[in-house]
Amino acid sequence: GMMGMAKEKPDYSLKFIEDLITNESKGTNQAALFGLESFAANPSYLNLPLLFRYLSKILNADENGLVKEISSLLRVLATRSEQETTYFLLGLLSSDHKPDLTRVIRKVMKYLSQENQVLIREKMETYQNIS
Repeated sequence: GMMGMAKEKPDYSLKFIEDLITNESKGTNQAALFGLESFAANPSYLNLPLLFRYLSKILNADENGLVKEISSLLRVLATRSEQETTYFLLGLLSSDHKPDLTRVIRKVMKYLSQENQVLIREKMETYQNIS
């Protein structure tokens, strides 16, 4: 499946994922998220910033509640690089985020260190006091 393709032909797989994201439908975004998770779960794949960039594109277009899939990908990314994931989540809070993203952030937070959870919680409280 996608896991094998991601390992054997990573460039082709990433192009395929990018094409799925460009399509912007729930089904193709869901497939893209599964593909991105295959890359995130592969310890030898090192370009995590690219995965975060693709995820951002999905989040910008996502009006169709793929909370479970997005949370799953972010949990895997958190195991690979907690700091990058924390930074990404903080960035989501800075933007004009959708209510679904708050649910995603709460689901992923518990996989982060206490220190990073505090950072995100403080940012969430600040954001809620502003709006």
